[in-house]
Amino acid sequence: MAKPGIISGVTLAFARAIGEYGATSMLAGNIAGKTSTISQQIAMVIQSGDYATAGFWCIVIIAISFACLVSINMICGKSKGIKRKRKNNVAHSKNKKTVG
Repeated sequence: MAKPGIISGVTLAFARAIGEYGATSMLAGNIAGKTSTISQQIAMVIQSGDYATAGFWCIVIIAISFACLVSINMICGKSKGIKRKRKNNVAHSKNKKTVG
């Protein structure tokens, strides 16, 4: 029963973490040629004036985040659809009047 909520939370946390810059810079660091994240890469190419590459990396982050959100909606949408049908059936049975 809690599975859709847990999956949603994990996926949204992942999507949020993709764009995080400050914590990534402080904790992960940026060792030249060894470690780098997309957000650090964007900052580096903007500083060098390469806006086309920065735009490319922004599109990559947006695509990854969009894919995460679509997957959440697909996973959670299926379970909500089943629950809505059940609620509608209960509502219809309550609204029926018995003739007698």
